[in-house]
Order: sequence, then structure tokens, then C-alpha cells
Amino acid sequence: MEKIYELKEKVDTDLKNNLIPELKDGIKFGQSFIKQLQPENGKSVTELKKNSTMFNDLTTFNKEELLNHFGNLLSNNNKYNYVWIGIHSTNIDPIITVIGRTSFAENATIQGDLFKEYRLTGTMKMIVNQVVQELLDKYQAEKLDSEYIYHELNKYTTEAIIFPFAIIDDKNNSVVYKNKVEQFIKDIVSDFNIKILNKK
Repeated sequence: MEKIYELKEKVDTDLKNNLIPELKDGIKFGQSFIKQLQPENGKSVTELKKNSTMFNDLTTFNKEELLNHFGNLLSNNNKYNYVWIGIHSTNIDPIITVIGRTSFAENATIQGDLFKEYRLTGTMKMIVNQVVQELLDKYQAEKLDSEYIYHELNKYTTEAIIFPFAIIDDKNNSVVYKNKVEQFIKDIVSDFNIKILNKK
């Protein structure tokens, strides 16, 4: 986890000190934090009983997280925004699984793309390929059950670094601002000595 904290601190520092003036004037950042996404028993969150206490804790921001990190960051469109860095940290060397930007309304049941289940097709292809290859190397099997792969895929991102922010001066360019925040963080991460699965 030490490398993850170093990465979090690096992004925090650059967001504070090295933002271009355009973003400084239009964006307000909250305090970043690390969100645990998987149970400690080795199972995938997708194997938990839905709406159980553990499931809810891992698939939503709790009241304390909302209050401390998102509390005063409601944007003009009544949504909370954040960039997240997905981490696979069960290896000695952590891997960045995905860097994304998302938003959610105050009373949303799903608080952004971070908490959506991964499917075996589509945009998660790089992660799927990584998971399948690791499983093939581990079990030396030519074929793997699709349900098993599905659960392995959904437990691959073990936690995420969350960077909450609000658009405070959108000038009808809120999407541009959001995209620039996401790209700024991606650029910081790309210069950090860590493997990134979805690097473009």
C-alpha cells in the first residue's frame, strides 16, 4: 500500500500546486481518500448478498465519506463529481486498473461508474485480458468458466483513490473542465512508476 499512498500524495500535491490557471479558477477540490472495494475474505463483491451491510459498505460511499469528502462540493447541476484511480493491490507491485471520471446525484442509488459491475465485454477488455491471463498462468487451464472469470474480474480492482471536485465556474464549459481534470490526473499517474492497464 505504500506505493498507493505515494501516488495519492503526488496527485494531491500537483492538484494543489501545479494546476493551470483555467482549472484553478473553475474547480474546487475536496480531500482525497482511499475507498475499499472488496471484502477481506478473498471473495468478489459480486459474490456478496446484495443489500447486506458488507455489500452496501463496499458499493456506496458511507455517510462519513459523503460528509467529509463531498459535503460542500455539489456542482451547479446538483451532482457530485470525482475522478478515481482503480488499484489492484494484491500483488507485490500494485497495478492501476482504470482511471475514470464520473458523477452522481445527491440521492442516487449508484454513486458513479466506480460502483458498477464490470462485464466480460466492452470497455473493460484490457482488465479482462489481464485477469484471464493471470488465471491461465495460475491454473494452466485452456478454458475457464465465464461466471468464475466474471467474479474474478469484479474483484480485480481492490480499492480506488477518490478525488472529489466541484465545478464552481462552468461558463457553459463544465464537460471541458471535467475532461481536463481527468486528463491532468492521468498525466500525473502516467509519469509515476506504476503499471497502468488502460494507458492510452
